[in-house]
Parts: sequence; C-alpha cells; structure tokens
Amino acid sequence: MTNMQRALRAAPAAVLALVACLALAGCRSQPGVAAYVGNERLTEARVDETVENAAAQSRTPDEQGTKPPTRSDVVTTWVLGKVCEQLRAKQGFAKAPITVERVRQAEGVPASSAYARDRANLYSCLGGVKLTNAGAVTDAELRELYDRAQAAGLVNQPFDKVKAQLAGNTNIQQALAADRILSGAVRDGDVTVNPRYRPMEFPITDLGTGRGPLIGVLLGEPGSDAVRDVN
Repeated sequence: MTNMQRALRAAPAAVLALVACLALAGCRSQPGVAAYVGNERLTEARVDETVENAAAQSRTPDEQGTKPPTRSDVVTTWVLGKVCEQLRAKQGFAKAPITVERVRQAEGVPASSAYARDRANLYSCLGGVKLTNAGAVTDAELRELYDRAQAAGLVNQPFDKVKAQLAGNTNIQQALAADRILSGAVRDGDVTVNPRYRPMEFPITDLGTGRGPLIGVLLGEPGSDAVRDVN
C-alpha cells in the first residue's frame, strides 16, 4: 500500500468528499450558492439580503406602490451583470446611461434599493454591447423563434411559409444578434446556476406581442428536475 493510499484511508470523510469534488473539476453545486460566474459566486445569503433590502425600501413613504424582486430576478441580474462586464472588457464599449428611476418605472421595484442599482448597472452594460453580424441569422435560430411563436399562438402558417419574412425582419436580426453574442459570453464566463433556479433565461424581446419572451438568453444549464421555489 502506498503512502497516498494509507493517507486516504485514514482521512476524514469530509476530506475525501473534498478530494472527490476537486477531481470532478471543482465544487460548483454547493446548496448555499445560488450561482457561479468563473471564480466568483453569489451566495443564497446575499440573495436573501438583496430581496430583504428591496422589501424594506418598498415599505418607505417614497417607494409606495413598489415591490421587491423575486429571488430569480436577483440571481439573473447578478449572473448576466458579471457576464456583461466580462464582455465589456473584451469589446471595450461604453455603458449607456440607465438610471434607477427608469428601472423603477419599468419594473416597479424601489429605486432606492440595492437591487435597482444592480439592475440599472446591468441595463447600462447591455445597452453598450456591440452587435456584430446582425443579419447573419441561421435556420436553427429562426426555427426556435418560430416554435416559440407557434406555442404562444402567434402563428398558424408552416415554417417554410414565414421563414423568409422572419429572416428579413431587422428587429429579429438585431435581437438574435444580441442573443448570439450574450450566449457566447455566458459560455465563456463559465456560468453555473443552482438547480432551484433553472432554467434561467433573460428575455431579450417579445417583439411587441406581449406574449412573453420570444428570444432570450439561457443562463447556465438548461433545466432541472428540482422543485423551483424562487419567489
């Protein structure tokens, strides 16, 4: 028996669990962590703190009529905010001027909350992203858009009949370009999301239909069998 084998046999269970975890390319499924982006992590405690801060602010006289975000909103904002900052470092773009008051008006969250500041910072970053190859849509992208539109009851014609119309729509081209760039940034950012929040998607556009996002960025893994309770 080697010295390493003897050491492992004598090691406490917690140490063995750590070794096994490291052997599987890192512990990124800790129950107390909501999400990872690279080496950074968002703890569930930080999510609690953000929601509670917004809830407290919403009860103040100046913030009447506002409401706190959901836990999923907090995690989504943190993950995509980190990813967007990584993308900004690569593209070198300037942020757009988005204020917390605009966030309050658009989403009904208290402008004085930490969440509103994080959200405004996210939108400021996203507003500066450089869209490249906006016209280079693929059949797979158009098919996914069509399937979502069909599921929402927005189209009743065969895909082949509307494909060219979808491909030639400038708004669709730009939205898909944003999806393509941000999805690539998510992959590069090494994102992992706690199963309780999956699937997590940031909506890009509903194309003015009011039927929910037709194009959106998937953040982290596609889905989970875990029960979702993230309000």
